[in-house]
Amino acid sequence: MHRTTFVAVLCILAAATGSAAAQDFPEPRIGLSDPSSARVITSFAGIQWGAAEGEIISLRGRPTTERPAGAGAKGMVYEDEQIIGRESAAEFVVHPEQGLIRGMYFVAFGRGRDCETAFDRLVSDISARYPTIEPTVRKSNESSLDLCGGVSIGRADAWAHWAEPVPKGLLSELTSDRGSIMVLLPPEDKVISVYYDSPAADAWSDEAAKERREAVF
Repeated sequence: MHRTTFVAVLCILAAATGSAAAQDFPEPRIGLSDPSSARVITSFAGIQWGAAEGEIISLRGRPTTERPAGAGAKGMVYEDEQIIGRESAAEFVVHPEQGLIRGMYFVAFGRGRDCETAFDRLVSDISARYPTIEPTVRKSNESSLDLCGGVSIGRADAWAHWAEPVPKGLLSELTSDRGSIMVLLPPEDKVISVYYDSPAADAWSDEAAKERREAVF
């Protein structure tokens, strides 16, 4: 996904985190605050799925910027977040009827092998908060360089995915509070994207994609 809204912000963040790999990072603010109870992904940044725009503003203050997110939803962008000890941007995607349906962090990384250090730290921290979910983690490198070198020339990438399984015997209606998380380190990108999706996110994303396709013609 392209995030043109964040280009200027993220370029600044990338420059500011050039030496971040050598730091001892403080605990990040990701997902639920109590790892032992993190059995279901029901929130982003401590705000429950379905929260209305006004509720988010009351808890977080006014966003730095807002942008259309498609299919009637809007993105509320907050800068100056702290994830794994790094300045990041966060976006809350809010639908007028379904409330908060997606949350995103965009975490800048520095030079050298810092992209892999940051990716591994995110995977470790999210896994610690959702110990009952086994993530799928993939790293691909078609270059002769290390992973970050491969990313920089568009020949490598990495991703990790957590999805709460549906317990056997439960009706789909009983799993409506389940969500998923994706961490993406795309080729040639300068940030790692972390997506928290509510159960309503897939249908909204499909509708938004359809809307974009129709706008082209």
